[in-house]
Amino acid sequence: MVLLPGELSVMELGQLEHKVIEKYFDKSNSYDESIHLSVVKFYLDIWLKEKTLPDHLRDEYFVEVVSYTQKIIQVLAQMKEQLSLEHEFEYDFASDHDGVRYNGSIDCFLSGAGGKRKIILDFKRSNSVFSSYKSILEFDQIQLWFYMKRLLEKNLIEDNNEVAIGY
Repeated sequence: MVLLPGELSVMELGQLEHKVIEKYFDKSNSYDESIHLSVVKFYLDIWLKEKTLPDHLRDEYFVEVVSYTQKIIQVLAQMKEQLSLEHEFEYDFASDHDGVRYNGSIDCFLSGAGGKRKIILDFKRSNSVFSSYKSILEFDQIQLWFYMKRLLEKNLIEDNNEVAIGY
């Protein structure tokens, strides 16, 4: 894929969208469109600070980031309220196990019910990452299982915890 000068890569867009979701919850735990739009504008301006783009492309990025992050923010806010959950974004699970160093982070790790309820979420920009829920259950897609294994090793979840995983 060839990028035009100043264009954002798919990875940069993903990082920007993750940052918008994370930073939104520094400002509010319920959905507020004006806060959402201001967070998108602020972080988009940072991401595009050194890029020269025509206004229409800046507008397209703005619309895409708002569109992608809005539903996620709304759903997370609803989950946090209805299930009394606390959240942590980019949850670091670095660990050493059996002589292997595992590095990484979980996009969103939610917990509640006195630590017994855990939810592991990974944000994706498209559905092409997995074909079905069945692909997760049959271990065709292992990312979320990998996260769970690291959390088990660190004693952050137990087999009897209520754990939900999802994209």
